[in-house]
Amino acid sequence: MKVRTNADTPADAAIARSFGAEGIGLCRTEHMFFAGDRIDYVRQMILGSLDYKKAERELNALELELSRAASPKKRKEIQESRNKLKKDIEEPKRLYKGGLSELIKLQRKDLKEYSRQ
Repeated sequence: MKVRTNADTPADAAIARSFGAEGIGLCRTEHMFFAGDRIDYVRQMILGSLDYKKAERELNALELELSRAASPKKRKEIQESRNKLKKDIEEPKRLYKGGLSELIKLQRKDLKEYSRQ
């Protein structure tokens, strides 16, 4: 019988290996994000996603409305709203995508560490 361990961090994996575990049976990657400043990236991603996803839905609705608008005056109003929203969406997008990008880098690094243990 082979023994595998549950490990939430590379350090957990190293300890388990020192006790004879032959591999990782369960790795709950969400637990990797509780340590140090990692939780800040999680918060950044979550908070940015709320505003970003809302603005993205609004932008898609404006695009649809624009495609259906008949009068030039209405089209101009929608285009102005769309252009303003495109500017307003940049900061939430930066927060969301930036936080997510950092989390992916950290997760990949940790998973490489697991394989070395």
